[in-house]
Amino acid sequence: MAGARTRRDVAHANLERAKPLLAQHFISQAAYDIRRNELDAAVSALETAEAQLHQAANATTYATLTADKAGIVTAVTAEPGQVVGAGQPVIAIAEAGAIEVAIGVPEQDAGRLSVGQRAAVKLWAEVGAGVEGRIREIAGQADPASRTYAVRVAIAAPPKAMRLGMTAAVSISFENGDGAGVVVPLTALTEVDGAPVVFVVDVESKTVRRTPVTIADPVADGLRVTGGLKVGDVVVSAGVQFLRDGMRVRLPGELRRGQTSRAEG
Repeated sequence: MAGARTRRDVAHANLERAKPLLAQHFISQAAYDIRRNELDAAVSALETAEAQLHQAANATTYATLTADKAGIVTAVTAEPGQVVGAGQPVIAIAEAGAIEVAIGVPEQDAGRLSVGQRAAVKLWAEVGAGVEGRIREIAGQADPASRTYAVRVAIAAPPKAMRLGMTAAVSISFENGDGAGVVVPLTALTEVDGAPVVFVVDVESKTVRRTPVTIADPVADGLRVTGGLKVGDVVVSAGVQFLRDGMRVRLPGELRRGQTSRAEG
């Protein structure tokens, strides 16, 4: 670097001395051009040396690993003195202050989740320790092996008992809107002209109304209905094959002890 700079300075001085000599015709134009070319070559050599110095200085910074965020080291994948390639992971760090719970959601329920939705998280290791979280990320593609969607639930204020790697149970409540997510027993469903229907009871008139519904998927307690019903509807759950639209029925509270319900024509 110093040699290239000295060469540049000498070439520049030689060119400056040649200028008045050329004007007085003591040297030829060819001799002057030679000195100018020497200066150009010296300047180019100096720029190359400076670029190589900058590249070498930049390469030395790769030997020092600096975390861009505060956190906890969870894994070290290299040994002291080991030669590693560019981009090879060496240390894994879990960011401090941001604890998440990773869960897998079945494909029939993944479409009902949204980022920001609330979730209740309870630790298996600490009985009674629970905290509220919110969905931060939903995978765009299902896992090819389990056919579930990876979902991350962020915990804003984790309890002291929560540690990395713990197991937790996550509960997510689906908000019902326009009948979405209403579960009815299998015995409450029948078919009319090939379409599923249920009989909804009008509590005031004590009559039933045939109501077409949209079925989503089976659950443990029956079938999930996503259209046609709303929360609070009273649905007949037995003997629906004998009902017809407008038929009067007795409500459960009207039955005397030991008496069974029946439909009235």
